[in-house]
Amino acid sequence: MDQKLEARAEAVFPTTPDRVWDAVATGEGFARVYQGIQVGGDWRPGGLVFWAGEWEGKTFRDEGTILEYDRPRVFSYTYWTSFWGPAPAVDEMVLIRNEFSAVPGGTRLVIVQSRNPTAETRDQSQKGWEDVLKKVGEFLK
Repeated sequence: MDQKLEARAEAVFPTTPDRVWDAVATGEGFARVYQGIQVGGDWRPGGLVFWAGEWEGKTFRDEGTILEYDRPRVFSYTYWTSFWGPAPAVDEMVLIRNEFSAVPGGTRLVIVQSRNPTAETRDQSQKGWEDVLKKVGEFLK
């Protein structure tokens, strides 16, 4: 795997892994953090996860497959957005992994997005994940 095309962001939140999990790895929490974007799925490994809404004036519906859903440790899934073009084969889709761990003072959340198709995608995703972590922190206050 080309780590040069990997986006990574992490933060520590002064709360329990379960609360951070609820903010990131459930449809309700995800929808609050990503205001205006609907998210749904059946929340089990092998199940569908989708995101729908409007971004920069364009309506979208993106989908992925849940790979791991082990509360409150790991939530990972494949992802592809129509903004990047036609979806590739599943084994070429972006992988997003959220890891939750108890640490002194709270919970560390590490988000890693791998298999980005381009350096530009990686850079945009890196900034996006950093923004997400800020929103999670605001949501948890």
